[in-house]
Amino acid sequence: MDQCPYIQGDRCKLTQENIKEDQDFFQNTCSHSDYLKNCPNFTRKVYAAKTYHFIGSSRSCPYICEERCDVTKHPVCKKHKSFYDDTCCTSKYYDKCSYFSDRVSRIKPNRYFKPAFRCPYLINEMCELRRVNMYQKNRTFYRHNCINSNYHKNCPYYLEKIGKIKYKHYGKVYDSCTYKDGDWCRLRKIKVKDNCKDFYDYACCKKNYVKCCPHYVEAAYRKKLDE
Repeated sequence: MDQCPYIQGDRCKLTQENIKEDQDFFQNTCSHSDYLKNCPNFTRKVYAAKTYHFIGSSRSCPYICEERCDVTKHPVCKKHKSFYDDTCCTSKYYDKCSYFSDRVSRIKPNRYFKPAFRCPYLINEMCELRRVNMYQKNRTFYRHNCINSNYHKNCPYYLEKIGKIKYKHYGKVYDSCTYKDGDWCRLRKIKVKDNCKDFYDYACCKKNYVKCCPHYVEAAYRKKLDE
């Protein structure tokens, strides 16, 4: 990007100061791509404070939804085409986008869950968390994450969701999920085999359900509270 994303008019959103009072610094750093390495405020904000090391980078930003950023709510492709092409649509977003780092820095890791061959929140091509068709809205991210085990480390929506689930399975582990009725899931109210076959084969029909399925873990926790 050819200008620091924290510049807002004449002010820096990090320092709240009139950045144009120092014209040399503004012209050589803030309004130039060198802000990435020359601005100490940006460096501290994005790099030194990187608390999201457990989140991996993907081929494109997970917050892009059909040329629009879910974080800023702006049509990035129209307003900042060069940044969209060079950053949002490449793995560079992970280090270069301050909006991404601000958002994911709030996510807490959950080491209990294990990856399956497909995201547990995906129904066909529809993401239950985002409520959008991921194949249509961000095909690159869909292909490289949603339909393989990469979702477990690269999708902030998934990681944010499971980060709020603190319960672990206790007691007997069965050969298949206790909420499975044939290929019908009594929790999700769908035929899992028809809509999420890879997840069905790997998790629902095996003992993996206790560590792969957040739907099961949440239901088991509610059940425990009711006992």
